[in-house]
Amino acid sequence: MDHVLMEINGYRTDKKIPQTVRRACIPIKNADRPLGEWNAFLVTIKGNRMTVDTNGERVIDAELPDLPKTGPIGLQHHGDPVQFRELWVKSLD
Repeated sequence: MDHVLMEINGYRTDKKIPQTVRRACIPIKNADRPLGEWNAFLVTIKGNRMTVDTNGERVIDAELPDLPKTGPIGLQHHGDPVQFRELWVKSLD
């Protein structure tokens, strides 16, 4: 896997959502480390705002309408070998 893409797919692909919101769900830059090295992600959600930092660089800063207050967290891959480690979930209330 040569590129780890962190995006908010449900918002990005919903044509009913304004283009500016859909565009905000796509990383503004590639902050990935080279193939074979670990990447670190910090995903923060406060209210309807979601930010994603990849390896210390802000790649997503999006206001997401109707974001649920609770729900499952999913880890996704696209068929390539992938490993996850050191996952933490912390409530910010």
